[in-house]
Amino acid sequence: MELIHSGYTVSMINFGQPRVGETNYAAFSNTKLTQYRVVHNKDMVPHNPGSGYPFYFYHTHYEEWEQSNGVVKSCNSSGEDPSCSDSINSLSLNVEDHLVYLGLCMGSGCGTCPSAAIKNEEYDAFLF
Repeated sequence: MELIHSGYTVSMINFGQPRVGETNYAAFSNTKLTQYRVVHNKDMVPHNPGSGYPFYFYHTHYEEWEQSNGVVKSCNSSGEDPSCSDSINSLSLNVEDHLVYLGLCMGSGCGTCPSAAIKNEEYDAFLF
């Protein structure tokens, strides 16, 4: 928002973004910049904080959901598309899916995650 206030045109892509505000903030933010949120399969971070009582946090649009089979689904512009990552039962969410996005390790702890197998030898040499 500081960049926009300073006169810059801004767009944003986030990976594993949690909910950052309530519905009024999400609506305001959506009018100011184009935002894409990539959610990997059962990543638990984008589901926090909750969207129901007592929190009422809400996502900005647009979600791109990387499903377990590697297919990325473009979701509706609501920010809380029930056919995308919101379709995952909260008991099956996990932190491992937060560590790998689009097949790449997002941090130094990926070497210990069984789901973090990176198939690109160049990245293997760099990350491990």
